[in-house]
Amino acid sequence: VEPWSQPRPEPDRPLITFLGRVRQYKGYHFFVQALSQLPEAVHGLIVGDADDAARKHVMSLARSAGCDNRLSIE
Repeated sequence: VEPWSQPRPEPDRPLITFLGRVRQYKGYHFFVQALSQLPEAVHGLIVGDADDAARKHVMSLARSAGCDNRLSIE
């Protein structure tokens, strides 16, 4: 693969990502906590195998931390 001649353009909004199995022992609560401490412009994306119970738990944590409006789970 040839390197790009120029850097990629920055995304429209800053985004942090958690990629992996959505299990408590994987530390997604740290991800939510970190997102809550970042500026409002930063959004979070969790990509993994979250079932309904895990989604509800993650979003409950995000609501409590005040960042549920900036977090998506796919």
